Amino acid sequence: MARRIRKTPEKIVQGLRTFLILVFTAGTLVTLAELLLLRHTEAFWQLVPVVMLVLSLVMLAWYGLAKSKSSLESFRVVMWAFLLSGVFGFVNHFRANMRFEQELTPGLDGLDLYWRSLQGVNPALAPGTMIFLGLLGLAFCYHHPLLLGKTRK
Repeated sequence: MARRIRKTPEKIVQGLRTFLILVFTAGTLVTLAELLLLRHTEAFWQLVPVVMLVLSLVMLAWYGLAKSKSSLESFRVVMWAFLLSGVFGFVNHFRANMRFEQELTPGLDGLDLYWRSLQGVNPALAPGTMIFLGLLGLAFCYHHPLLLGKTRK
């Protein structure tokens, strides 16, 4: 009969961290590709998520090579910036949609304006991807042994 190998909680958490960073990397690459395909690079503010996505991959490469506390802390700072950029992106997309809807239909206001703004030309909820990715990255960093002053095995 095959002997079952018992995993320690540390090994389980390490496996979950690996899974989180793989999902983060895949999501980052897909989001970056989508933004480039959509030519989300025409204005300064459109470049912000593109630059941040590339920066996160650079931070991950640094962490992968160095496995240092400073590389992980830098990655974590970028993840907090992801959260902020997602909120800013939502507001930016929503306001642009509001202006467009008000130009299209003067006098439009209230809930009808807000609803149409959510459904507008600029996908108002798309920047939520940055929030999602930022949360994945922060989950990866949560109680990481390097940030707790423990050496990695």
